Amino acid sequence: SNAVTVVSFDPPVVSIIVPSSGPAAGQSIITVVGDKYLNASGLSCKFGDDSGPAEFVSPSLITCRSPYSRRGSVALEVSNNGVDYTSSDHLFLFYDDMVIDKVAPTAGPSHSGGTLVLITAQGVRNTMAL
Repeated sequence: SNAVTVVSFDPPVVSIIVPSSGPAAGQSIITVVGDKYLNASGLSCKFGDDSGPAEFVSPSLITCRSPYSRRGSVALEVSNNGVDYTSSDHLFLFYDDMVIDKVAPTAGPSHSGGTLVLITAQGVRNTMAL
């Protein structure tokens, strides 16, 4: 007999991604909370069209490293086999890195403190994480 065995698994589920944004330069570690993640060689994350390996932590937790990207939002999806990805509608926002142009004053008293400092920069985001 030429029997063929087919094994199927429930697709992974993405519930939460933390953080949901990172610099366009990439290399941020993203924690993906969900369910049905498999410790398999095809376990991967896809940011828009750019996929890469994921690290298995548990069946409900994996980590991914964000790639270099242009500024903007992309879907973050997960696959157990590197082929079939979720369609969870979780977005990851890539933003430009902040660039400091000027700091004034450049010096102040070290013993008393209290000097107001003005920082002029590009790419400053309205966030509590500064």
